[in-house]
Amino acid sequence: MKRMLSLLALVLAFAAHGEESLLRQLAQQLPASPNDTMWSLTTGNNLVPGFWLSATSDTVGADRLAQDISFLISRAEKRVDIVTMAPLPDDGLFANHIRSGIKDLVTKNRKVTVRILLGNGITNTNTRAFLDTLAPIVKGSEVNVIMGAVSTCMPGAWSDCPAYASLATNHAKIVAIDGKEAIVGGHNLWPADYANPRPIYDLTMHVVGPAAQAATNFAAPLWKHTCTYSWHETFGTSRTYADTLIGATGERWPVCAYYQPEEPAAGDGTIDILGVGRAGLGLIPLSSPMTPEFQWSDRAMQFLFDNAKSTIRLSQQDLVSRNGNANRPVFEALAKSIVRGVDVYVVMTNKGAKSDSDTPYYEGYDALETAQKLHSEVARVSGKSKDAVRDQVCKQLHLGSIARRGADGVDTNQWTTTKRLLGNHAKVYIVDDRYFYIGSHNVYPMTLIENIKDLQVSNQEYGFLVDDATSAKALLNDYWNPTWTPTSTFAVSGDVSKCQL
Repeated sequence: MKRMLSLLALVLAFAAHGEESLLRQLAQQLPASPNDTMWSLTTGNNLVPGFWLSATSDTVGADRLAQDISFLISRAEKRVDIVTMAPLPDDGLFANHIRSGIKDLVTKNRKVTVRILLGNGITNTNTRAFLDTLAPIVKGSEVNVIMGAVSTCMPGAWSDCPAYASLATNHAKIVAIDGKEAIVGGHNLWPADYANPRPIYDLTMHVVGPAAQAATNFAAPLWKHTCTYSWHETFGTSRTYADTLIGATGERWPVCAYYQPEEPAAGDGTIDILGVGRAGLGLIPLSSPMTPEFQWSDRAMQFLFDNAKSTIRLSQQDLVSRNGNANRPVFEALAKSIVRGVDVYVVMTNKGAKSDSDTPYYEGYDALETAQKLHSEVARVSGKSKDAVRDQVCKQLHLGSIARRGADGVDTNQWTTTKRLLGNHAKVYIVDDRYFYIGSHNVYPMTLIENIKDLQVSNQEYGFLVDDATSAKALLNDYWNPTWTPTSTFAVSGDVSKCQL
């Protein structure tokens, strides 16, 4: 009943805009999720001009994002929720700014609970070591810190996951306070990859309004899973555990606590945002039509692409996984959009791109191979030969690997000093220069086993899908255009006379 009343309120609100919103249409079609944790459409949000976007690129470092996180934490009155992907516990830029924000809460004598949850899929992160660095900061205060790590699929009797799913974990990136403000996007809090003069390209956004509560609600089942399967006695082998740092005494206890989702409060802004995620595997029961491979966020992506009228712009690491697999419904939707006459622009990573920490930021397909695969898909969905659709694909698919404008004015896809290739980690799509998504969900599917194309890692993901032409224009001016302009120099398609297909 609560969901029906919320949707009715949204229908009435959107009706005032005159033109039917794709977000409203999508909200009417998305399957329900437990306690509305996987998606929620809210009205009354704000994106503060000049403040809501945080990018890393050749001209912008990670300091701004780290400072935004610290300042956000320092303004909390009751709760701070941080959900990200391990590793975090270090003495780098992001950890230092999180500590700084918590220290400000102590100085202000705030009674706040800080929750930090790491997707623990790559390394078995020692969260207790990070809590120990906070102990002298919070001791004698009313700031309590709960910190955990989670994998929702691991081998063992406790896992409800299918046998082939050897790993599923959180991949979302959220920092939220009091259900009022949230930072959501693609940045992992990894200073080795972002806090240097040659950062990985990425994008994150800051929202003020009820969408922040939607992001906090997404964390609820993750924390419930963590508390349910927290195995302290097997620390070092289990990848799901949590501890609580008691501010009054500075002591760390192996206890865990989680909250129930809350209804988003009314906002005073003008922007409509659909917070949408994926449950992955092992987190909640999936009922038809949800599958491990295709969930709420996937459906949102497909729906927006299917309904694009003029342009689709994507900034992604890849569209195709290392074994040639694609998110089939989404890939098909992109191909069909080209058949309809939509211009599709793609900024993707460079094959072989690595960060300064040697972390790979590519799946394996380069720009030309990706364009060729999409060319074949256009032929398939149109029922024509590849030769017959070549000119249309060459004209309407604008695809290239990310590049920058060098100090000499020449476009390049390398860093000057290291000669490393630029890496793109953004998860962005913009439809008809009105609707846009910024979050953690990649277009390409991750795979569990490289030689079995249909088996995929199914992680938890989250992002914001926004309906606002004014903010979309700012996104184009401040992020897309400066990114696409040098990238277009290396485009493999988009100009029939120069097309490499």
